Amino acid sequence: MRAYIIEDEPHAQRALVQLVERVAPEVNIAGIAASVREGVQLIENAIPDLIFLDVRLGQETGFDLLRAFPQPTFDIVFVTAYDEYAVEAFKWNAIHYLTKPLNSSELRQAIQKVKQHQYRLDALQLKGVLRQVVTREPSEHIVLAYNSVVERLLLKHIIRLESDSGVTHFYYMEEDMITQKRQVSRKTVSLNIGHYASLLPVQFFRCHQSHIVNREFVQLYDKSEQFILLQTGERIPVSRRGKEGIGEWIRQQEGQ
Repeated sequence: MRAYIIEDEPHAQRALVQLVERVAPEVNIAGIAASVREGVQLIENAIPDLIFLDVRLGQETGFDLLRAFPQPTFDIVFVTAYDEYAVEAFKWNAIHYLTKPLNSSELRQAIQKVKQHQYRLDALQLKGVLRQVVTREPSEHIVLAYNSVVERLLLKHIIRLESDSGVTHFYYMEEDMITQKRQVSRKTVSLNIGHYASLLPVQFFRCHQSHIVNREFVQLYDKSEQFILLQTGERIPVSRRGKEGIGEWIRQQEGQ
């Protein structure tokens, strides 16, 4: 389990690292940040399984960091000297709220809760994938599972998929309920892109190890520069392996 510590006090950072190493050796502290900005960058660079988050981070708070991730795919354990923020913390779907000074039993209990939550989420994701595999009838939807929610997404609305440190981002078109304008939105699931490559129909093409695109949103393919330009203006790279099959894929789609 990969974890980050977001804590602005060096002595508290060291104390938490030492306690985690002693109580939960299966948890790897892969990074430490001392501010909201550093924490956001750390998470965006490589999404963790878990973050240990302090409430007060200088002039900002841990809740400011969470606003940058409206649909987090990581679990959250608050570690703070203040007990008055517990209610708000659980509104952000925190798994546990620990108050300093920490003790071994409380930390062990928090880690166990994280494990149980991730096991349940993995089970939901597996059920969704198996349902799609076993039901061989053509479908207009794909099943996604994230944050303990199972949701169906229309295939025709999906623009592209992108792999990111073991998770997959789905970029899709939806209509804003207020402005009635179409906009690009994103959902993130903690399954790698390979799981979806075999589930998606022929209109989707894996042009790169980290990218799958929907033919309906392709504007052009630049063979010399090796990229696909989407109607959204995004340039998606085409790998050498992707180059071998993209011409035939485009011809098949145009012939339908």
